[in-house]
Amino acid sequence: MCIRDRLGSVGEFVGALAVLLTLAYLAYQTRQNGELLRQSRDAQTAAMATANVQNWHQLMSSIAVGPKSSEVIGKLRRGEAVLEEELDTMDALLFMDLLNLENLMFQGNYNAWTDEEWETALERVCRRHIKWLMTSPSSLEWWEANQVTFSEEFAQFMNRLLDNSAVERG
Repeated sequence: MCIRDRLGSVGEFVGALAVLLTLAYLAYQTRQNGELLRQSRDAQTAAMATANVQNWHQLMSSIAVGPKSSEVIGKLRRGEAVLEEELDTMDALLFMDLLNLENLMFQGNYNAWTDEEWETALERVCRRHIKWLMTSPSSLEWWEANQVTFSEEFAQFMNRLLDNSAVERG
C-alpha cells in the first residue's frame, strides 16, 4: 500500500468523522430550535392570557369600582349575605379576583419554578382570597353558579381549597 492510498484512507476517515460531527451538531441545533419555539409559543400564550384578563378588568371595573364596592367587600370579608342590589358589584368583584387567580395559575404553568414551589405559592395566595372573599353565603352561591366559566383545572383547585376552608371553619 503506497503513501497515496494511506493518505486517501485517512482522508476518507476524517471526512466520515466530519460528517458524523456535523450530523450531531445539526441534531443538537434542531433540538435547541424546537425548545426555543416552544418557549416562544408559551410566552405568546401567556401574554394573550394576560391581555384577556386586562380586557375583562376594563370591562368589569366600571361596575366593581362603584360606591357600593367597599361595602360589598366588607360584607364578603365578614361572611355576610349581599343584598339584591349589590349582586352586580359582587359579581364583578369576584369575577375579576378569581380571573386574576386563574391567570396566576396559568402563568405558573409556564414559570421556571418547580411544581411544588408553584403549587405552594398559589395555594397561599388563593387561601388568602378565600378567607377574604369566599366565606359569605352570597359568594359561595356565586361560585357554584359561575365556576363553569373558569378552566376545569382552576375550578377543581378552588373547590379543593374551599372544601378545606370549610373543614377548617367547621
